[in-house]
Amino acid sequence: MSWLLLLPVVVALALFVGYFAQKLATARKLGDAESRAQRILDDAKRLVDQASRESESKIREAEAKVRAGELEAKELVLKVRTELDQEGRARQKEIQEVERRIIQQEEQLTRRLDQLDRRETDAQARERGLGERERAVAASEARLSTALEEQRRKLEGIAGLTAEEAKRQLLAQMEAEARREAQLVAMRLEEEA
Repeated sequence: MSWLLLLPVVVALALFVGYFAQKLATARKLGDAESRAQRILDDAKRLVDQASRESESKIREAEAKVRAGELEAKELVLKVRTELDQEGRARQKEIQEVERRIIQQEEQLTRRLDQLDRRETDAQARERGLGERERAVAASEARLSTALEEQRRKLEGIAGLTAEEAKRQLLAQMEAEARREAQLVAMRLEEEA
């Protein structure tokens, strides 16, 4: 009977120990599971952080490449602009040089035309002067011829010279008078030139 009384106590104790053992085992399993779950979460967090860091690093790297590309593009644009500005200035300088030469040539042509105009005017004035001198010389010759004819008649009458002798004397006088007249005309021409 004592055995029978003990049996329920042993069974109750066994159940109690089994319950606690199972609870302990379950708690251990739960703790292991929680620990594994925590490790998995930590690993996942670490992987996420690492991926985030790597993606941030890649983003930063990409941004750096973009900035470097932008800087290179700006430098290239600046270089091209500078070259174009230099070429533009060089072309402008060439154009100004050509314009300067053209203006210089125009001025030279204008001076030459002015000189030609002056020469033409001078030549026309000389022609007019020569025409006037020719008329003056012709008038002088006519007067001289008339005067010589009068002198010849006088000489013939006074000296009783023959016509031939009077002619020779008149010719000598005419030559002397013509020389004197030619010298006067030459002197006038030199003075006017």
